[in-house]
Amino acid sequence: MGIESVTELELLWGVLGLISTALAIIIGLKVIWKYFSSRRVEVISAGFMIIFATSGWWVSLSSIWIYIFFGIELPLETWFLFQAITPITTILWIYTFTYLLYPKSKWKIVGIIVAITLVWEIFFIIYIFTDPSLIGTKVSKFDLQYSFFVFGFVIFTLIISIITNIIFLRQSLISDSKTVRWRGIFIFTSTMLFIIGAFLDTGIPLNPISLLITRSILFLSAVFAYFGWVMPDWIKRRLIKE
Repeated sequence: MGIESVTELELLWGVLGLISTALAIIIGLKVIWKYFSSRRVEVISAGFMIIFATSGWWVSLSSIWIYIFFGIELPLETWFLFQAITPITTILWIYTFTYLLYPKSKWKIVGIIVAITLVWEIFFIIYIFTDPSLIGTKVSKFDLQYSFFVFGFVIFTLIISIITNIIFLRQSLISDSKTVRWRGIFIFTSTMLFIIGAFLDTGIPLNPISLLITRSILFLSAVFAYFGWVMPDWIKRRLIKE
């Protein structure tokens, strides 16, 4: 086993990452389950969006536990193939966003995002098998440094996400329904917390304290998403009197 070669910080990262990711996936499944009682189609795409939002960590978490139990380092190509699925999150959000706000233009807007993503994905997969350095390089057993090709696409998706979430919040706040207003606040807060948590996870030096803070932020992001998309009865009783 490779546990002897894993630092305490890496082990803590693996444990906290596994817990926060598992909880986010459970919350995503609970959001999807809401469909069977509400018949709201958007909760299906929203639930899968919450699940796939964690996909950026799947390969690194898998790699650390595979290394601990089997002493095997995942090849770089495997890392990249896992990362190729992360744009699904943006597509699911755009579908959910347009389904609720712009249903008549839904497929046109989703189609544009899918087309841009598909072009990027084609080059991404080509680079995996021709020149992986154009995507990124490994800086440790469990971490990658991505190239501008990946970073630029991430910035693009972040801009799209922030703009559409601001529009979503604005439309929610002008609604006559307190429920809709609170849904918008919770969903917007969830997105902003996720962006902050993901940035801290990849952009600052990690130590036990920063790991706890980062993972707490990401977990709160999933909780606020649950409040927004499911709106449990106890939340309604506390916040909404219509």
